[in-house]
Amino acid sequence: MAIYLYKAKKGPSEIVEGTIEAQNQQEALSKIGSLGLFPIGIREKKGSLKKKGKGSLKDLVEFTHQLSTLINSGSTLISSLNTLSLETEQLHLKPIILDIIAQVKEGVHFSQALEKYPHIFSPLYISLVKTGETSGTLGQNLARIAQFLEEELDFRTNIVSILTYPCVIVAVGIITVLALLKFVIPKLVGIFEDIGQALPLPTLILKNISDLFSKYWIIVLGCAFLLFFAGRKYFRIPRNRMKWHEFKLRLPLVGELLRKIEITRLARTLAILLRNGVAIDTSLEVVTSTVSNVFFQAQIGKIEKEIKEGMSLNEAMRKLKVFPPAFINVVTVGEQSGSLDRVLENLSLDYNKEISRKMKNILSILEPILILGVGLMVGFIVLSMLLPIFQIDFNF
Repeated sequence: MAIYLYKAKKGPSEIVEGTIEAQNQQEALSKIGSLGLFPIGIREKKGSLKKKGKGSLKDLVEFTHQLSTLINSGSTLISSLNTLSLETEQLHLKPIILDIIAQVKEGVHFSQALEKYPHIFSPLYISLVKTGETSGTLGQNLARIAQFLEEELDFRTNIVSILTYPCVIVAVGIITVLALLKFVIPKLVGIFEDIGQALPLPTLILKNISDLFSKYWIIVLGCAFLLFFAGRKYFRIPRNRMKWHEFKLRLPLVGELLRKIEITRLARTLAILLRNGVAIDTSLEVVTSTVSNVFFQAQIGKIEKEIKEGMSLNEAMRKLKVFPPAFINVVTVGEQSGSLDRVLENLSLDYNKEISRKMKNILSILEPILILGVGLMVGFIVLSMLLPIFQIDFNF
């Protein structure tokens, strides 16, 4: 598929510009004409829509919310998409919307058109759209998707806001230490060497570290990049990646937090799928794509297999060691009462609050440790510089 930049007349005096994806120029002209436009200029642009970045979750939330509002107000799908293509401020989405419009006009289902862009529309998104097309509740399902994505955005924003302060502390500490090593220490050491002052052990250690960064920074940087790419290649091996993700879930404090984050995503995603009539085995297959931990994905796959063999959800969960007993007990009640979707939604809300509380508790302990660590590093540097001065005073 190639991307074509075009200029076309929309009316007697209005000229619009945009991009469209097509196999060749003739197909591009046909698609532009199907949009009700009269092309007056077209040229091919190198690249592919599918290879573009994921884009912002915030942009996707806004797009989905606007589309659901338009459809629920009585507008047709194509008319709604046309409106969004003209009014959207997300430039990376505009050519994709135009391509989706062209596909829908050719008889392709909306959900099938979305499948061409897996980097933007997740399996959950596509599954709910497909269900909405089948049941005639596309607008309602899009509204639920928008709400789900907004909750995920709020969740991520909350995590980022909690982590911002400790990250700033670490960054400031690293910059301070590097600045001292690069600019301050070499000058002071040079002064001591000029007057023939013997350097104590801490100052010698600091001098060697400073020399390492000053004289051999290319080697240090090269080794850092080498370690980075070697580690990246190592963790791309499925077996190693699986072991690492399992190890992370077993870490004290942090492991429990990561486990609850994945369980929260599972519960929230499963709840919205079940509420929209998606079968539980199909829902679990979609849920796998929403969790980030590979080991946890494998556990969901085992649950899906057990359910296909006739086992209930709570029984399949009990066979694994990744779900807390209290979580499984509530799921059991939900299955027995026929309100599993509502129970899972409530569990996700409770876990979300608990995650925020635990993160704040962990960071309340971590912040003074980070401040103390930065203070000790800077203090060691200052002390190493003062020791020769004390010796000069003493010898004098």
